[in-house]
Amino acid sequence: MDTTEKRKKIEAQLRAHGENKVRITRQRQKLYELILENPNLTCKELCFLANKDNLSVSYSTVYRTIRQLEKAGLLLGKKIIVMK
Repeated sequence: MDTTEKRKKIEAQLRAHGENKVRITRQRQKLYELILENPNLTCKELCFLANKDNLSVSYSTVYRTIRQLEKAGLLLGKKIIVMK
């Protein structure tokens, strides 16, 4: 399963866990991909890499995204759990 497929599963799982009100923006999609590809990055590094792609991501977006993933049970420690 490639990163795009995993990202789509994450988005579906967030919605299944009641995160329907969360808009899946380009910034959040990029953060999901970065976390999947580099599970040991800090929030500061995630923000830097996302902004490197001209996505204008703030620290608060990084922290909110991580909190959403934790709340939905998709992020354990620093690892995203993609359910089948």
